[in-house]
Amino acid sequence: MSSVEHSGLGRYNDGLNPWGDILAIARTWCISAPDARLVIAVPTASQFNFQEPLTDALGQRRGRDVLEWNAHRTYGPVRYPYLMANWELDRRIQGDSRPAWGHTVYVFTKVSRMVEA
Repeated sequence: MSSVEHSGLGRYNDGLNPWGDILAIARTWCISAPDARLVIAVPTASQFNFQEPLTDALGQRRGRDVLEWNAHRTYGPVRYPYLMANWELDRRIQGDSRPAWGHTVYVFTKVSRMVEA
């Protein structure tokens, strides 16, 4: 549930790949059934101001993306939309009290419809 932010950073003997996290979620989309659900918890800029940048408009005003070398990524307005491309937000689950390292849990549904040009 919370491991994607480490993908491609080499911390756990995986190869260095700046797109490792995005590729992992894209592969999940490819092998999942239509209308599949994705439950994910990654560090977001929202952890610090309790508002998540789920749209470009909101993202421009809130948070920022951070790479803590090979430790993890914190997702903000730039990288988060790429990470969750082709997934539609269902709900956000956040407890009233969580530790400082706790992540908000998001539930997404796979977008299976074709986009017409």
